[in-house]
Amino acid sequence: MMSSDLFVNLKHNDTSPMSGILYPVSTNGTVSHEVPEPDSIISSLLYLSVSIASMIGNLTMVGVILCKQRFRKPVNLLVANLSFSSFLFIISSNLRLAENSFDVWTYSDSLCKILAILHRIPIPVIALTTMTISLDRGRIARNPMLGSNTTHPVWRIVYIWIFSLIILLPLYFTRAYDPCNSVFHKCKKVVILDNPVLPVLYGCIYLLSIHVIPAVILIQETTKTIDKIKFLKLSGVMQHSPSFPSLPDNRLRLLRNSCIFCLIFLIFWLPYGIFQFPLDLPRELVPEILATYLRLYFKFFKNISYCLIALNPVILFLLSYDLLKHMPIYEQSNNNNGSGRRLCRV
Repeated sequence: MMSSDLFVNLKHNDTSPMSGILYPVSTNGTVSHEVPEPDSIISSLLYLSVSIASMIGNLTMVGVILCKQRFRKPVNLLVANLSFSSFLFIISSNLRLAENSFDVWTYSDSLCKILAILHRIPIPVIALTTMTISLDRGRIARNPMLGSNTTHPVWRIVYIWIFSLIILLPLYFTRAYDPCNSVFHKCKKVVILDNPVLPVLYGCIYLLSIHVIPAVILIQETTKTIDKIKFLKLSGVMQHSPSFPSLPDNRLRLLRNSCIFCLIFLIFWLPYGIFQFPLDLPRELVPEILATYLRLYFKFFKNISYCLIALNPVILFLLSYDLLKHMPIYEQSNNNNGSGRRLCRV
């Protein structure tokens, strides 16, 4: 198991009884709380290696789906979008680390506002694409006679990006340029229109739209999917349809994949959004001690999500029957089982 210290560097005082744990530090009679800071991208070889491997893997998935005709099917476009948005997330994370460690570029008020949106946009895209893939695979496997969603995946991808951009536009008004800031990063959070209610209202809308409501929908749909899996296993009878003309295992595989994508969303992206919510608020609205410990737990989930995205190409490859069925070993196994029918394309 990899040590989390390779990804998160927690500052602590020498008098702390345990390394890596936050303790109040007395300075001139005042009590302050050390805030964990991420490792510099340059100082961690493992972090850099994982980032490069992840970017190459995600771009390879996009290239295979778009350039290979046998993989260039509507159902795989969502997978390509997930890989591309994951690639952007890796780029954004590394840029933010560089911004906090080096003078990457000369800031301005407009640049601070635009970067706030660009750095965040991969998150809702990944979350909503993961939800869409889970819903699509579950619904088509539960009701193969109905086929897939009537909306073409290209349009659904466009909707995801447009909605993600719209939901992030208010961030433009929550950032301002601060040339007096002592660190390299010169952007600071400000209260929208000097009204403390607006940041809280926007944070609630963002949390509900990107994390909570999709999670509720996925739980409802996954409950139906699990019931269908139990029914198919107990009955042992598979409905024949043009979408599943051959192996019964194909339908069960899609049902399980739908549950796995739902589990990924609930374990990683739902907690990610919950811990991000208070950190998006201006510092004046969040007590210092609360912000300190929330930042600690948020960095923990963020690093886990980073590892998940780094493994994204491997996960997609293992879950994609569309890719596995073209492997010589799989085709040979299928022929040995005596299946003379053509494999389904799902």
